[in-house]
Amino acid sequence: PTTATLAPGESAEVTVRALALNGGRGPEAHFRVSTPAGVTASPAEGTVTGGAQKITLTAGKDTAQGYYDARVTVTSGEQSYEQPVALTVAAPGTLLAARDNTGISDDTGDHDEADYDGGGWSYSRQALAAAGLTAGGRGTADGLAFTWPGS
Repeated sequence: PTTATLAPGESAEVTVRALALNGGRGPEAHFRVSTPAGVTASPAEGTVTGGAQKITLTAGKDTAQGYYDARVTVTSGEQSYEQPVALTVAAPGTLLAARDNTGISDDTGDHDEADYDGGGWSYSRQALAAAGLTAGGRGTADGLAFTWPGS
C-alpha cells in the first residue's frame, strides 16, 4: 500500500512486491526503507524473495500524532524505483486516524479505490444510495441532520 496508519507505540505492516515482467526469473530485487524520526522499519533493507517482502513500520510511543512520509526504494540490476508511503500516526478512534480515508466503492470492480479499515473492506456506493445517502446529499440519523461528504 501507499498509505499506512499506526498509533504511537504500535505497528503497521506494508508489503513490497517485485515480480519479473518477462515471466521468468530476473535479477534479485533489493529494497531499502527510509523512515522519518520516530518511526522504524523492520527489516529496513534486504532482498525481496518469492515476489513479496513484508515490512513492519513501528511508531515510537512518544512519536507525535501527525502525517509523515516513508520511502521504499527497490533496486534490481541497474533499475531503481522509489515508492513513497504516506504515514498517519494517530491513536485509534481519533478524527486524525479517520480523516481522508476513502471507504466507499462501486459494487463492480476490484475495490482498490477504497479501504477504510486497512483490510480491504469498503461500503457499497449503490447500497448507500439505496438507503438515501448520496454524495453531497442530506441525511438524518436518530434526529441528527447532516450532509454526506461530496467526494
